[in-house]
Amino acid sequence: MENSRRIGATVSTPLIPRPAVQHKGPGRSEREYRRWCLARRLFINPLNDAGPFDIAARDVMMLPSITVVGLDGGPGPPPVIAYFNLIKQEYAAARFAGWEGLTASGVHFADRGVQVYNTLDYPAVGFAVERLKMAFRGAYSIFDKVAFCLNTYLGLGHPERQVSFRNLWFVKGRGKALHPNLDGLANWPLRGLFWLSKDMFENDSKDVIEPDAQAIYELRNHLEHKFVSVHDMFPRAVSISPSPETAPGIFDLSFEDLAARTGRQLKLARAAIMYLTLAIHAEERRREAERPPGASLPMSWS
Repeated sequence: MENSRRIGATVSTPLIPRPAVQHKGPGRSEREYRRWCLARRLFINPLNDAGPFDIAARDVMMLPSITVVGLDGGPGPPPVIAYFNLIKQEYAAARFAGWEGLTASGVHFADRGVQVYNTLDYPAVGFAVERLKMAFRGAYSIFDKVAFCLNTYLGLGHPERQVSFRNLWFVKGRGKALHPNLDGLANWPLRGLFWLSKDMFENDSKDVIEPDAQAIYELRNHLEHKFVSVHDMFPRAVSISPSPETAPGIFDLSFEDLAARTGRQLKLARAAIMYLTLAIHAEERRREAERPPGASLPMSWS
């Protein structure tokens, strides 16, 4: 709980000016991209859950004004605002990469002159495949960054190099003992994040709800540290010739499987960001209710 003897500052930060969304302007690619996102409910906007309406084609969910105690952190907004900016922008980039990978047609000019071998297992190679891989990696990385943000904001005290989306909630070295800063906290979006973390597999956290969680974990591990080979599903399925045995260190899957798993990771990342936003809103309301009258004053960086 905040020290009521110290004056807090309620920080409201300005927005970075950006052009307005144009749904009916000259940019056909942008319109197609936004329709694609709307249809899959990928905008960070609760209205998108109601349907693919143009008004929902904006990532409008933002943090509330943040109250900090004293000025020990120095000038500028609190770190949680910078963390949120980066999380949101990285998600938007991963989402766009997913759209590029799934809607690409023909040979991209970046692939021209790039000579590769035919490994005789109907490989799918090229710009579209690599963009999908980038989208998957970008979406998967969101979860640990959400954990890092909450570790700082809630003062959980986990060492920087040991924060993950699965271990954020517990006291290190005490099994599944809930962190005392979280125990009994009536913050329903935060509890939503906790249950969302149950969809993530880790070697030391194998009690997962999502049946495909371990395969998702292995895919991400191979993308980061080994190799992922993508193939065309239909030619391999109808071929009468056996495919060569997969080499060690290669995770083999079809383009369709990669697309489906990337889409799911984008949806989970979106949910994590929305829960994060709502959880901080709920926590700021709780802190405001417990703060003595007149114990904070507004500050703006505009």
